[in-house]
Amino acid sequence: MKEKSLKLQTKDNKKLNLNIYTPDILKAKVIILGVHGFGEFGERYKKVAEYFTQQGGAFYIHDQRGHGLTPGQRGVINSYDSFLDDIDLILETIKLDYPSEPIVIYGHSMGGNIALKYLMTRDAHKITSSIISSPWLKLYKETPIYLVKLLQKIFGPNFRVKAKIGTLSHDRDHLKDVNVSGLYHNYISTTMARGVMESGLYILNNPFLLKTPTLLMSAALDNVIDLKSIELFSDNNKDIVEYIKWPNMYHELHNELERHKILSTAWDFILSTAFLDKEK
Repeated sequence: MKEKSLKLQTKDNKKLNLNIYTPDILKAKVIILGVHGFGEFGERYKKVAEYFTQQGGAFYIHDQRGHGLTPGQRGVINSYDSFLDDIDLILETIKLDYPSEPIVIYGHSMGGNIALKYLMTRDAHKITSSIISSPWLKLYKETPIYLVKLLQKIFGPNFRVKAKIGTLSHDRDHLKDVNVSGLYHNYISTTMARGVMESGLYILNNPFLLKTPTLLMSAALDNVIDLKSIELFSDNNKDIVEYIKWPNMYHELHNELERHKILSTAWDFILSTAFLDKEK
């Protein structure tokens, strides 16, 4: 696997860190755009990238605002829409290298929320299909949104708290490996929390806006996000969404002991929706 990183300038003059992983020999036949979850960073998905590049795909993933090597205070954003603007920027970058190859968006947790909101409100024809893993539509234990708004009003848009995060995976050694850089954090501002929560409600209230073939996955033991909200979204979108609820797994499916099964299922879905020859 080849890898490189770029610093992309956003339209509001921020420097966005982008990690790019490509196959060693052949040109990639499909591009997977990763959108990481709260507190994470792109390099944390290196093992995911290794799997997809071995299959012949390229994997692009940026450190979202308030995260990783993208500059700025941890957990702080100007607005939720800036997350969506950044996806537009990454897609433009991908098209420079791969003008005609299919693009699949892979969003996990908060990244699943952002990916769905992008597909439902932006120019989604650029995206062939999507993989949405454990999306944050509602949290397992969620602070009422009126309280988040009150904190934002009293203390300001950049006021931060430390979020409590549930169990992520059975594979604790692997979690130590992917967190070794020290970039993982659990700070969230009122603006970020409110934006993601309002987006989750929008997604749940407007399921018909999703037109992109989607593999939606959740973990039966998840104690980070609310499973009922994911199941409700799936039930209201059966024509476009394939839903899998994985038994005996925690929130970060791609970091679980059986992650190869998760990723191979995702790859099979990509093959079936991106019109790729399985033998190539």
